[in-house]
Amino acid sequence: MSFPYTEEMMESVKKVEATRAARMAAEPRRMTAEEKDALLEQYHPDYNLSSFAEIIVGPNKGEKAPKELVELLQAKSRVQGMTLDLAHPDYDVDVLVIGGGGSGASAAIEAHEAGANVMIVTKLRIGDANTMMAEGGIQAADKENDSPAQHYLDVMGGGHFANVPELVEKLVMDGPECIKWLNDLGVLFDKDKDGNKLTDFISIKVRGPLAERCAEFAWKGCKLAAFGDFETITFENEPERQPGFLIKASDVEFLSPRKAEDAAQAVEDMSASEDAA
Repeated sequence: MSFPYTEEMMESVKKVEATRAARMAAEPRRMTAEEKDALLEQYHPDYNLSSFAEIIVGPNKGEKAPKELVELLQAKSRVQGMTLDLAHPDYDVDVLVIGGGGSGASAAIEAHEAGANVMIVTKLRIGDANTMMAEGGIQAADKENDSPAQHYLDVMGGGHFANVPELVEKLVMDGPECIKWLNDLGVLFDKDKDGNKLTDFISIKVRGPLAERCAEFAWKGCKLAAFGDFETITFENEPERQPGFLIKASDVEFLSPRKAEDAAQAVEDMSASEDAA
């Protein structure tokens, strides 16, 4: 069944049609970070404080969430007042999985393989969830030049050592096995002609004094965090090449020690300071 557009919606459609040619021909100006923040504060619902309410019960008491979610969390039970025959349920299963995204589907598969009678409950179609909307990135040290130990250091450093070490250990140690499990299920990872999974690359563009800082302190293989505008790189004339990402950096933070000579000098200075003390 389909419903006609309202008059207000038709007026909006007409405006879009009338300006389509001009918009298609125009190259929009890149917005500054300040302009982006101002636009988000004006239109994005997450920036509208009046759309949030405080949760007053449960483990999240005191936190704020969208009013609609708070109303659902704190509402009376939808089955209150209903007469339910629990001796004769419509469905009787061993495991009920709520959510049909990547995690829910994985849990259902594992439970089924273990012999359980499983049911998935999802508000949309199976797989129609945030997993399908994700950029496609996934973390696991499954390459010859990588290791869970290196992955652990990368994650801890990237999180400024505020991560929960036990959770990071679980991530890096189980990651390669999970990737193999997904691959064996038939998940379509990007691969080269020999079947090796491809890794997206990230290119960072720096200019002026920032480039001078990088040239002075960065070294091949060092870890750093870059801040700036982000865009996808594709190669239309070379379809076999893996797409990548470009960060036009406005600032960088060095997560690895500086160049070897700088590190050695720092150790020497520290030793001299201790001797003097």
